[in-house]
Amino acid sequence: MQKSIISRKEAMSIINNPNYRKNDVLDLSSLEATEIATYAFSALNLQLSKLILPKGLQKIGDSAFMLNEIQEIVWNDEIQEIGDSAFEHNLISKIELPKTIKKLSPLAFAMNQIKEVVIFKNIDEIGNDVFHGNPLEKLYFYTLNCQIDPYSFAGLEPKEIIVENDFDLQIPNQNDKYSRINLDFYKDFDIYENEIELEIANSLLVDILASFSWINAEKIILINPKVSATKDLNLYVVKYEMQKNIQIFARGSEKYQKFLKIN
Repeated sequence: MQKSIISRKEAMSIINNPNYRKNDVLDLSSLEATEIATYAFSALNLQLSKLILPKGLQKIGDSAFMLNEIQEIVWNDEIQEIGDSAFEHNLISKIELPKTIKKLSPLAFAMNQIKEVVIFKNIDEIGNDVFHGNPLEKLYFYTLNCQIDPYSFAGLEPKEIIVENDFDLQIPNQNDKYSRINLDFYKDFDIYENEIELEIANSLLVDILASFSWINAEKIILINPKVSATKDLNLYVVKYEMQKNIQIFARGSEKYQKFLKIN
């Protein structure tokens, strides 16, 4: 496909064309465009219930759709790059990122209504404040192989966090293998007497878990799909410390070794 860029001037013509804009839906799927320029549709207050992107679109420029009250985005299978603040200040409540995207740029989806985010294995890099100002409740990571800015999820307070990847849980003098570690902040831990200290030393896992606030966390779930065992390690968090590694002081219903470590 020949490279075609939708400029600000072309965007102004598109939004007034009934072939593309019908009521509160902007359908760009028929346009042969590989790129939408910086600020192309920015701050036009379009009040869109749905935005349908061009089928061959590969790049969305910085602030391209900022400030438009967009509620939903229909992606394509070609998109690779989303610029800084591309969809900042809209009304997006649900997002399913295409698996062709490699990088989440700074502030790309800041100030929306997104409650759930899934980071798949295709993501190589996450910039700062990507989802700043969203009422995020659930955060799912299916990769530990991406570069995460220390402020990627700064200010966000998800209730449930799930991280799935290969990590090594060391339990001294025990042969037990666990495919899932449940860290519970919500249940009443006072009924358990078995005190446990868990150190998370896996650097990529630390980067992920330290990139958001734990203040409202109810549950953090760590899953290792390479472990065939079905047994869960259930820990009830009393307190934690964020240092170079993450130190978790917990209690459990079963008697484990006092000191556990995740590498």
